Amino acid sequence: MGKKHKQNIDDFIKSITEIKKKYRKENNIEKLAKDLLILTKEYHNYMGIGDYLLTLGEEYISNNDYWAGITFIKIVDEYYDYVANTTLLNLRMAEYHIENNEIEIGIKYLLKLCSAVSNYEESIEFNELTAVWEKYKHLVKDKVPASVAINSFNAPLKPEECSLMIDEIFSLPKSEIIDELSTHINELSANGSELNYLNKTEKVFYYIDELCSEVNSGGFESYLYYNGNHFQNAVDSLETIKAVKMLLLMKTIQSKFPKNKIPKSLNSIQNIMDSLEEKGIDFEIEDSQFYDTEEKALLTLLLDFVFENKSHFR
Repeated sequence: MGKKHKQNIDDFIKSITEIKKKYRKENNIEKLAKDLLILTKEYHNYMGIGDYLLTLGEEYISNNDYWAGITFIKIVDEYYDYVANTTLLNLRMAEYHIENNEIEIGIKYLLKLCSAVSNYEESIEFNELTAVWEKYKHLVKDKVPASVAINSFNAPLKPEECSLMIDEIFSLPKSEIIDELSTHINELSANGSELNYLNKTEKVFYYIDELCSEVNSGGFESYLYYNGNHFQNAVDSLETIKAVKMLLLMKTIQSKFPKNKIPKSLNSIQNIMDSLEEKGIDFEIEDSQFYDTEEKALLTLLLDFVFENKSHFR
């Protein structure tokens, strides 16, 4: 990710955080929609933002604020040409139109949902939206093919099945090895959902790579909110590669939590994060320190670790 692109995404995260704070204070759906539209016009061309907004919308719906959630999702539907999670987008838009008695429009979204992926019911279940689907699927009965289950869905790959063999990765220029090894480790672990398939050395790489990737995508706030249950694993991995300065930064982040302790439960972490946000406690200084000084040093140490342990990577 280029520095300019990263900075633009950082600015977007800050802006969306302010919009959420304003909505929590004013509880004004129309104002929320206007603020999101203004932000969207500036950032709609950036890859990944549509899916990020979808996730935020679904969080509001899950927290019993349907109208705020659907406001986010409607913005994505109207202004973002590409999202990865078409299942979430189409099913929520179908629900919205059907419940507003726009049945034919709702059916069109259901048909789009079922044509986007052959294993649509599995995708619906993955998004925890089966109850919504069960409510409306009769509307497209006999209009769509049966969902085809894919047994290899999100399954870990064997080393010989990966995009590149490990020897091929180590023959690449040093500047490319971290990125390609990241892809390789994610293929071995089904994008982190099957970490038990990794050995100890591979896990060290995974937890540090995850930390770098997530902080680059949305800062420490995003990392903690979605991957904070891996915080201690990341700390242990940083100790393994002797990333002293990064460990001090992680200690600073941990100190913002009650009793200087980050819970193991992701749900507990998210509740605390919401509380910290309400108190105006953020991680902007830590984000800047990571981007400006720590990231480059950390990646250098990680690359050294990788070469020192080449024989342990499969």
